[in-house]
Amino acid sequence: MPRHTIADLARESGLSVSTVERILSGRGGVKRATVEHVLQIAEQMDFYATGSIRRHLGRTAARRKFGLLVPAFDRLFYDDLCDAFMREAAALRRVAGEAVLARAPGLEPAEVAAALRKLGAECDAVACVAVDHPLVNRAIADLAGAGVPVLPLLSEVSAGAAAGFVGASDWQIGRSAGWFLDRLPARPLERIAVISGHRLFRCQQTAEAGFRAYAQAEMPGTEILPTRFTGEEDQRAAEIARQLMAMEQPPGGIFLCGGGVDGLLAGLGSCAGPRPVTVALEATQRARLALADGGLDVVLAHPAAEAVPVAVARLEALLNGAASASAPAETLPFRILLKENA
Repeated sequence: MPRHTIADLARESGLSVSTVERILSGRGGVKRATVEHVLQIAEQMDFYATGSIRRHLGRTAARRKFGLLVPAFDRLFYDDLCDAFMREAAALRRVAGEAVLARAPGLEPAEVAAALRKLGAECDAVACVAVDHPLVNRAIADLAGAGVPVLPLLSEVSAGAAAGFVGASDWQIGRSAGWFLDRLPARPLERIAVISGHRLFRCQQTAEAGFRAYAQAEMPGTEILPTRFTGEEDQRAAEIARQLMAMEQPPGGIFLCGGGVDGLLAGLGSCAGPRPVTVALEATQRARLALADGGLDVVLAHPAAEAVPVAVARLEALLNGAASASAPAETLPFRILLKENA
């Protein structure tokens, strides 16, 4: 197929050849909205000099720093989240976006709040995966007061000053976990264990509450064991799995509504006896393999890949005055992964 020419791009854009040449050369004198229009057409045409248009557009755009704060766990989930955030910030057109990534050293509220304040001091807008606590909420309010919007990502917080929320309905995730644990077994389960990650992650609290609400209404004969916590660590999750399976009456089902799925699978794999029906929320590589070989039954995956572009676009709109800081939550569908689509 012959390569598209400048004349082709001008014709498709509804502009003169001279205007398109000025855009390609970066000589200026063309409205930004026109350059954005030509860039859109060039991308659709796979025009050979699309990169030049992007670079010239970036040089005329205001520079903005977009921060992302996540927990400092060595987990692929957060690595992928950071990579996606960097790509989306760099791809913005109306501003020259730069991603600034930070990791909270722990999950203690004071540590998270301090990390959030530090990141906000060097950024124009911030997204965060954070625990819900008054200290964190105060940090969000102070940053908002200083003109730095903070958008919770994947896990809600109760800060009134937060710039909305982007993530899934954790209540629906929890109830869906209950449905699977109710319907998958050949006969009703006598006991189900609930394992969470951290007491202050609101997404996990809500998922657990949704699960327990379903179980109370639909599985009245099933005992739901007290919640155990992994601290978001695989090693602790493995220990909990071995403790559960060593009980005189091991649970026939497990709902892991927090981090640590790889550790849970390792712990279950080291135990003899019947395997419990297991529902988790993280689609790690090991979890996908376990779905395929029958070691895990269902993953109700948070829409991390889908949430990042929505979050970055909202932060950009907030900075440009095109969105309100009191915008409603953006609820995205979660993914249901089974053996057949893992």
